Amino acid sequence: FSEDNGRGSRIGNSRISFTYPKTAGGSGEQPGADEAFRYSTPSEWARESISRAYQMDLVPGYMLMDYPLATTRLDFVRLAYSVIENQCGDMQKVLYEYGAVEAPDVDPEYVFEDMPEDSGYDGRDGYRIAALNALGIINGVGGNRFEPDRAITREEAAALLNRIHSFIRWGEVRYYYYEGSLDHLYGDNDEISDWAFYDVYNMRSIQVMNGV
Repeated sequence: FSEDNGRGSRIGNSRISFTYPKTAGGSGEQPGADEAFRYSTPSEWARESISRAYQMDLVPGYMLMDYPLATTRLDFVRLAYSVIENQCGDMQKVLYEYGAVEAPDVDPEYVFEDMPEDSGYDGRDGYRIAALNALGIINGVGGNRFEPDRAITREEAAALLNRIHSFIRWGEVRYYYYEGSLDHLYGDNDEISDWAFYDVYNMRSIQVMNGV
């Protein structure tokens, strides 16, 4: 996310890939994967990724419904938080080791007026946002606001995914780096905000987000 809201762009369906062995039948879905589809049926192209994420405990149970609805900024934060804890360990320990808090029992700073400390279905969404903000993975939209219920734009999603990728890979968020080729730009490249340019193309280069 950036202080610049951006306009979003036509850079394809957001697809997150996870390394997970396939079943003997060749399908990407694992035993018990149908549990992820008990309450809602996702689009066919998303089914395998959701199944893998569910098997890896990356998708909170309360998010296993209403798949066709637009993903909000808060929805994406909840998923990002789960990924960081799954890959790096307990969030409070991560914050302390990263130097984002002064002591293991000190919470990160709550900086967004529209996300108080006890907000969310379980009273933890304020903490989730504060933690990811302290790690440099998310930012607000200006004016000490986060706009948690607004639908996330595709370039905001690319930025968040790129920062998660760099944090897990290097232990820090690296801005404005790119690992692939820029020989083939998207047809609507001029609609991609400057702050999201490298995020969009880096996620394409590692096959996390593709064009439409």
